[in-house]
Amino acid sequence: MPAPVARTRRLVRAAMGLVFVLCLLGASVEAALRWGHWVSRDDFAATADALPVLDRAGRPLGALRPGGVDRRWVPLREVSPHFLAAVIAAEDRRFYAHGGVSPRDIARALTRNLLPGARRSGASTITQQTVKLVYGRPHGAWSKLVEALRAVALERTMRKDEILTQYVNRLPFGNGVVGVARAAEVYFGKSPAALTVAEAALLAGIPQAPSATEPQRHLARALRRRDFILGR
Repeated sequence: MPAPVARTRRLVRAAMGLVFVLCLLGASVEAALRWGHWVSRDDFAATADALPVLDRAGRPLGALRPGGVDRRWVPLREVSPHFLAAVIAAEDRRFYAHGGVSPRDIARALTRNLLPGARRSGASTITQQTVKLVYGRPHGAWSKLVEALRAVALERTMRKDEILTQYVNRLPFGNGVVGVARAAEVYFGKSPAALTVAEAALLAGIPQAPSATEPQRHLARALRRRDFILGR
């Protein structure tokens, strides 16, 4: 049998196997959701804000950070649409189309990760990342499955805009800064509603790797990541 034909047949068999696995996973998730209690709204309560410390003249001296975190929780209406578009472009372009997990992205990631020399790709949706920000990720072989179950359950518990509110207020931006409100104030000296397209794209690029793309120390990397997001 010619090598190209044999290779094509192997790829077809692999694709059929992948489709079977995804169908089995979907059925397992549906069954697990029926008997499991995976998320609670109480776990997604707004977090405590950092409290500014002023001198007697009203000048800022610093902040009291609950848990060592500098954050300020804001409703979604106070966040620039540019930033919302940027994080969706950067992390989950099908956010409004999936139900918590994206089989299409999982299939693409598995395919890319099997190809020699290809850049490794994840498939975590914004909903899955929100779950991880709230619950952490348990160790062990079943951690991704638990995360997926919680993501699907969260989509059945909250609206998309509620999930996005959770996400943008829990993202890490380096230097102990959490959430888009304080990130906009710390890095640009403005409210999150006033972010420009370029500023929004730069901020959206930080959470993937805050220690490597935080702009005060790694400006060149931050700008490369910003340009990638602008391209998307």
